[in-house]
Amino acid sequence: MNLAAEIARLKYQLEEVKQELIESKRHTYVGQTHGLYASDGEVTIEYGDNQFVVIAADQLFQDLPGIVNLCLAEQSKMQEETLQRIKNELGEL
Repeated sequence: MNLAAEIARLKYQLEEVKQELIESKRHTYVGQTHGLYASDGEVTIEYGDNQFVVIAADQLFQDLPGIVNLCLAEQSKMQEETLQRIKNELGEL
């Protein structure tokens, strides 16, 4: 491969990585929380390595019905999947 083609390929690859980085900065995954605090009208959720999400308490309260509904639906799906895997394992014994 000639040098110009390799440079072009690397530039293209760099642009793809830049776009992935920009996209990844738009989302935060919180797999486990370490603390939950409230003061001055705000709720703070601590996660990761000294990272925080701060939400206005009144907005969070208004969103709670939807949040709880989504959590219950996802938890129900996860339980069904787990039960199905248990049944499959028992059937293989």
